Amino acid sequence: MVGSPSSWLSKKVLGIGLVLLSTASFAGSDAMIRFVSRELHPFEIVFLRNLIGFPLLLPFLWRQGRQVLSTQQLPLYLLRAVTSVAAMLTLFMALSLLPLAEFTALTFTVPIFTVIIAVLGLREQLCPHHGWSLGIGFVGMMIILRPGFAVISSGAILSLVGAACLAGAVNTIKLLSRTEPIGTIMVYMSLMQTPISILPALWFWQWPTPDQLLWLLLLSIFSTLGQWTITQACKWADLVTLAPFDFSSLIWASLIGYWVFGESVDLWTWAGGLVIFMSGLISITGANRSATVDQA
Repeated sequence: MVGSPSSWLSKKVLGIGLVLLSTASFAGSDAMIRFVSRELHPFEIVFLRNLIGFPLLLPFLWRQGRQVLSTQQLPLYLLRAVTSVAAMLTLFMALSLLPLAEFTALTFTVPIFTVIIAVLGLREQLCPHHGWSLGIGFVGMMIILRPGFAVISSGAILSLVGAACLAGAVNTIKLLSRTEPIGTIMVYMSLMQTPISILPALWFWQWPTPDQLLWLLLLSIFSTLGQWTITQACKWADLVTLAPFDFSSLIWASLIGYWVFGESVDLWTWAGGLVIFMSGLISITGANRSATVDQA
């Protein structure tokens, strides 16, 4: 009889291992995007990614039935789909232009934009640790971009725009999760994102080859594995424990970029990525301490 995971491995170590697998999977999906974007336009890749991912929800739809489509939040679902597609369009474009490591470092700004939108759009209170997090994260972003000392590339700008759009999607999910079941959120995400993403794809459409479809299938597999493992990791350990290991995504991206694409990573990208990551860590640990105090 096989014992529970805690009988042979601590829950925290298991959670950390799952996070490392998740970050490696997402780095793999980014590499697949880089491969396919050499021959297909990123806008077409976004549509095909959504289209291929839709069948994965069919078993869930069959099990749950029509009630999974019951909702009073269609406008909010539409906003979530638009922000998600906008994030994918800009981030996939950025991936075709930037080294993997620099792209990954800039996407660490997502928590910064999430806080900004939550404060300005949702009227949430800006706690001191969030203020420190924003300031430190901005410094890290400036270290990578180095305005006045280096030309800010279009890929870097697209990465930041995509990070802001993704933060908007995160906040809409936060609103939806107050009243909507996770299954309904997932189904509407796919139902709406697929038709929305086909509109920009049509301008650059070319029929994918079997080899390209294979890369797209691998992209979907890596993305799905990344989502599943990070969800499982959160069941075994808290965010404060797991968050520091999210920085491993920069390590995976650097290794893949170097060995597969022959890319080098400069010291500024590492330094800025570390500073931005630390800003997110401050936000998470500060929120955890505040929750602990409130419960006391």
